[in-house]
Amino acid sequence: MPIDGYGVGTSLLTARRDPALSGVYKLAELGGAPVMKLSGSPAKTTSPGRKQVWRQRSGDVIGLVGEQLAGEPLLVEAMRAGRRTLDPVPIAGLRTRCTEAVAAVRPAVIAGDWTVRRSNRLDALRSATMVSLRRT
Repeated sequence: MPIDGYGVGTSLLTARRDPALSGVYKLAELGGAPVMKLSGSPAKTTSPGRKQVWRQRSGDVIGLVGEQLAGEPLLVEAMRAGRRTLDPVPIAGLRTRCTEAVAAVRPAVIAGDWTVRRSNRLDALRSATMVSLRRT
């Protein structure tokens, strides 16, 4: 199989004793086609496609843009073609919004009652993309 991508891992970028940020954006769509990162570690394998997150009483559901799921959609488009689609929010407003969002879910998270799951459509796309990548 030809090499069609290359990545540099955290271990090459930081010393083992230094902390590293584990939240990294990965490509999920290329030219309108879903793509994903495969890994030997299930936790590092990404989900393909453009996504939306719906907040429900018992947790969040990660689905695909265009799905209609129960709950409040959390993601809004902030940039398109390198231009803002929203007005900037003052840092104090961001702090307030973050504090309120954390306070709303904190009791369920601490109690272990909070879940994050993928929608059925996202799971199906993930499986199909995985099969397609393994064939190439």
